[in-house]
Amino acid sequence: MTRDFISMDYLQKLKENGKLETYKTNNNFMEEEEINLIDYIRVVFKRKKTILVCALIAVCVAFLFYFFSTSVYEIDTILEIGHMENFVPEDPLQIVQKIQNNAYSEIIKEKLNGENPLEDIEASNPEKTRLVKITAKTTNPTQVKLALDEINQIILKEHQEKLDIQKNIILDSKKRIENKIENLENEKDILEEKINYFSNIFVTDPSTTNQFFLMSAKEELASKKLDIDDAYLELNNFLTRLENFKPTKVIKEPVVPPTKSLIDIKTIIIYIVIALVVGIFVGIFVSFFQEFWEKNKKQLTTN
Repeated sequence: MTRDFISMDYLQKLKENGKLETYKTNNNFMEEEEINLIDYIRVVFKRKKTILVCALIAVCVAFLFYFFSTSVYEIDTILEIGHMENFVPEDPLQIVQKIQNNAYSEIIKEKLNGENPLEDIEASNPEKTRLVKITAKTTNPTQVKLALDEINQIILKEHQEKLDIQKNIILDSKKRIENKIENLENEKDILEEKINYFSNIFVTDPSTTNQFFLMSAKEELASKKLDIDDAYLELNNFLTRLENFKPTKVIKEPVVPPTKSLIDIKTIIIYIVIALVVGIFVGIFVSFFQEFWEKNKKQLTTN
C-alpha cells in the first residue's frame, strides 16, 4: 500500500479502530519532513558559492598555519643500566625519579651557559628491563640533544665509578688467589722432590722411618693438590664474574630530527582534508544564516 493510493476500505478500518487521526498526523509529518529536506538541499545549492568560498578560506588558513607554525620536536635516548652479577650501580626507577625531579638541571645549566632546555621531559623504565628511556619535547632540538647527551655522560660516569669499585674488589681477590696458587704450586713441587728423595732412599733402606717419611710426603702432596684444585675453582669463579661485567651504555643516542621541509605531502593532505570539512560546515551554517536573514530581515529591522 502506497501513499499515492489509499483504499477507502483501509481508511474505513482506521476510522473504526480510532486510528485515522494518528494516520493523518503521521502522514502530514512525513510530508513536512520531505519538504524540509528539499528546502535544505535547495539552500545548499543556492548558496554553493558561499560554501565554496568558506572552504577555500579554510584551506588557505590551513596552508598558512602549516608554513608558519612552530614545530615541536620529540627527541629521545635510551640507556641500558650495567650490572655485575647481582650488583646494579643504580636502580632504573631511581634514575627515572631523578630525571622527573630535575636532579640534573643545575649541572646542565653549567654546561650550557645557564640554559636548561629540558622543560618538557619524561623518563620511563619498561617493565622487567634495565632500560631507561628519556624523552623530551622542544622547539629547540639542538639544545635538547646537547642536554640529553650531558645527562647520558653524567649517568655513565657515575655508574662506571661504582662498577669500577666492584671490579677492583674482584680483581684484588683474583690477584690474591693467583698468588695463592703460585705458592701452592711451589709447595707441590717441593713435596714432589721430597717424595722422589725418600723413594730413592727407601729403595736402598726400606726402614720403617723412611717409609713413614715417604707416606707422610705423599699424603701432604695429595692434600696440596686438593688445595690447588679449590684455588683454581675460586679463580674461575672470579674470572666468570669479570666476564659477566656489563657497563652502563647508551643504546640509542639522541638525534636531532630533520627540520620540517617546505613540502610535506602527507601532512599537507591531512591539513587540507580537515580544513575542507571545517570550511564546508562553516559554509553551510553561513548559508542557512543568510537564508534566514533574507526571509526575516524586514520583520527584524521593523521590530
